[in-house]
Amino acid sequence: MKCFLLTLSWLFLVGWSCAAQNPLPADGSFSARGHVYFMPDSGRTRSIDAIRRQHGRFRPVETTIPQYGKGQPAYWFRALVVNPLNQPQTYVAEIDYAFLDTVRFFLLAANGRLLQQSKPVGWRSPMEEHVDLHRNPLFRFSLSPHQSAWLYSRAEAGNNRLTVPLRFWTESAFVANDRWERSFWSWTIGALSSVLLLSLILFSVLKERVYGYYALLVMANLVYLTASKGFFLEWITLRDYGLVTAINLRHLANHGQVVLVALFIRWYMLPSVITSRRIQLVYKIALAAACLDFILICLSKILQPFYEAYLLWTSFLFTACFIVPVLLIFGLVCWLALQSKKEVQADAVTAARVYALAITPAMIHVVLSIFRNYNLIADHYLLRLEGTAIICWIEFLIIAIGLGYRYKRMVDERQQLTDETHRQQQQAAHNQYELQHQKLRAIEAQLRLQQEKERIARDLHDHVGSQLSVIATNLDHVGTQIDYAANTARVSAISGYAREAIQSLRDTIWAIHQEQVTLLEFRLKLQQYLQRYQELVGGCRVLLEVTGVNYQTAGNWLLTSVEALNLFRIVQEALTNAIKYAQATEITVTYTLKRNVLSLLVKDNGIGFVVDQTTDEKPHYGLENLRRRAIDMGATCSIESQVGRGTTVTIVILLPELPVCESDTMPDTAILTKNTAIAV
Repeated sequence: MKCFLLTLSWLFLVGWSCAAQNPLPADGSFSARGHVYFMPDSGRTRSIDAIRRQHGRFRPVETTIPQYGKGQPAYWFRALVVNPLNQPQTYVAEIDYAFLDTVRFFLLAANGRLLQQSKPVGWRSPMEEHVDLHRNPLFRFSLSPHQSAWLYSRAEAGNNRLTVPLRFWTESAFVANDRWERSFWSWTIGALSSVLLLSLILFSVLKERVYGYYALLVMANLVYLTASKGFFLEWITLRDYGLVTAINLRHLANHGQVVLVALFIRWYMLPSVITSRRIQLVYKIALAAACLDFILICLSKILQPFYEAYLLWTSFLFTACFIVPVLLIFGLVCWLALQSKKEVQADAVTAARVYALAITPAMIHVVLSIFRNYNLIADHYLLRLEGTAIICWIEFLIIAIGLGYRYKRMVDERQQLTDETHRQQQQAAHNQYELQHQKLRAIEAQLRLQQEKERIARDLHDHVGSQLSVIATNLDHVGTQIDYAANTARVSAISGYAREAIQSLRDTIWAIHQEQVTLLEFRLKLQQYLQRYQELVGGCRVLLEVTGVNYQTAGNWLLTSVEALNLFRIVQEALTNAIKYAQATEITVTYTLKRNVLSLLVKDNGIGFVVDQTTDEKPHYGLENLRRRAIDMGATCSIESQVGRGTTVTIVILLPELPVCESDTMPDTAILTKNTAIAV
């Protein structure tokens, strides 16, 4: 009777539980809430038969995915599976998490009879022990038409967090999903690997730290995603890699990302604003917390037995050291992105905004995943690790665009620097050229000065020297002559020669002291000289004719001192030749200025000569001297003479153009004076 009552009570509980628990949907969705019940296995030695008898002690899972903290005992999970079809159907139970220490499945009929069970597998188990050589724990079974059964699973995570994302599939749906997952992750890993390769190339070429940290960040994300999904468990038979194990790899990659993010943003957006003490303090706290968290993770994995025995109480440090740098870095990025480009350098603000845009989808993904875990929103594959991979790809794509913009700006700055350097070099070369040109001008000035000295010396020798020689010769005759009358005449001639030499010297000094001489000054000087010359040669009449001169503008036309002296000496030489050799009784000097052409004409009525007949015995040194002086000042000299008809010497010099003014626009007939013959 007692046994009958116990059996009836057990059947009642089983029936009540079956009625209360909904069957798992066979579409592979995470549907733990209302579909999966759990019970801790503190003894860890209970058989499936003992667990079946404690059917009423199972409690419903209140979240989408069963999740428990670290150091938890093994847990039993129970789910109802049903075949609603009129034909047998093969199903697959999957725990979409590869890093559990042990997982084992049991299939019980409604009456409690054991139908099928699996071997215990875990992340350390060789791949040959897994169903279909799959990374995740799988359990394949078949149900008859309209058959229902109880699916039990026992999961243990050791000192790691216990997460049991249970899925229930039809076999065809599982195969299709597995094929899609492998294709998706192949493309994802390939794309991230391409980004990693490109960033490494940029780093090797540009030698910029930011590209090196970007490459490390991409690599850390690639390792984290691959390790979290457990694909490498299918490729690599080893589970321990020295101090790092397969389960530790994803943890180290995840925590290492925080350190790399801190280093990356330091060289991506903070180089120009890191000088601020407040920003330095925030950044150093974030980096120190990230590094401490990474070190603690490494030590907990390397010294795992020691940590489990003595340091479990420090587990809160891991959470704090992970959350603090994430919040500080995110807050620093947001603060910098909200700054005005006038207050902070535009490059830093732009980089912060790009990075904020890149990580915003990741932050939204984390928040929505938490909402999904607590049944606030429905499950979706974008909220799973596949969604994380897509978010990472979007993040790195946006950052790559930002780095591309940064690289373009850097190239533009380097081009501007190159252009500026080239401009400075051109300016330096131009300055050097100007300096050399100034030196050349100084040398030319010295050369001109030397030539001028030589010309002055030659002029003094030709005029003053010859006159002084005549004076000395006459003085010698005075000393030897006894005749008083002859001496008196010679003394008078000597006095005239001395005055002429003094005046010639004054004329030379006048020309030397004048850097420039106006035509009006030159005409007056010429007129004074002709007046003095008339007094010396009483037997010859000297006339000065001035034509074509505008007295209002003549003062604006300038001659250099060399030109003025040469013109003056040409007139002197022509007068001397007319008196001394041509025996002229009348000499006419014509001074003509028309526009910018100045001409001087010296015409005498002497005996004349044949211009082209020159011999070595009687060379025309005076004529050659005239031509040489004309060539020196860039003028033209023409000499015309006929025997018995006198000689005409014409000098024409082209003056520089003057700006046209109203007084210069009068017709030539208006500006001409009368052809005046000034008797001197």
